[in-house]
Amino acid sequence: MDTKSRYNELINFIEDSVCEAIGEKSRDIAYLVMKNKGRGIPTRDMGAIFLFMTGDFLNDYIKKRQLNRAFKQLIESENPIIEIAQDYTGRDQQAFNKEFKKQFGITPTDARKERQYKLITPPKTWEVLSSNGAGTINTGNQE
Repeated sequence: MDTKSRYNELINFIEDSVCEAIGEKSRDIAYLVMKNKGRGIPTRDMGAIFLFMTGDFLNDYIKKRQLNRAFKQLIESENPIIEIAQDYTGRDQQAFNKEFKKQFGITPTDARKERQYKLITPPKTWEVLSSNGAGTINTGNQE
C-alpha cells in the first residue's frame, strides 16, 4: 500500500472512530488509532509522522474533529447544547463552550443562531494537505 493510501486510510479510521466513540476522550481514540492503524510503525513514529503531515498532534486533531462534528450537529439539529457537548466531547457544557469558542471564535449558542457552516473544517486527507502545500516528503538529498 502506498503512503497516500495508507495515510487516507488512517484519516478515515479517525473519522469513523470519532463518530463511533461518542463521548470518548480524544486520548483514548488516539490510542485506539495508534493500536489499530500503526501496522508495524512504532507509536512514537506514528505520532511524529502525523504531526509532520498535518501540523497537529494526533490527540489535538481528534479534539478538533470532535468539535467539528459537534458544530455540524448544532447547526443541523435542535438537540440541547448540553447533550451535544456530552455526546461529542464527554465534557460538561461550560468546558465544551470554552473549547468551542477557542476553536471557532464564537459560542455554541451563536453558532446555532448564525448557522455558519463556513467555520467547519474538513478532515485532513492527503488531497487536502497536498492542495495546501503539505503532503510532500523529502526522502533524499536534493541539491
